Amino acid sequence: MRASGKKTRVIRILAVISRSCKVLALIAALCLIRLLCAAQEFHGSLRGIVQDTSQARIPSATIVLHAAESPVEISAVSDERG
Repeated sequence: MRASGKKTRVIRILAVISRSCKVLALIAALCLIRLLCAAQEFHGSLRGIVQDTSQARIPSATIVLHAAESPVEISAVSDERG
């Protein structure tokens, strides 16, 4: 009977370890998904001078940026230096 009790105890320990591994795998998968989702964020900047064909600066020019694959549109106005 003692051998059977030890066997049952070992089986319970293995079941707990198995559940722990599943939980750790789930946490790792969720972290990986979070990292992949974060990679979809867009951050950037644009710098330059607004000029005409004679390379004269154009102050107060409206600049409009369109995202290629989404309806996002951002606009800005150039300063007194173009």
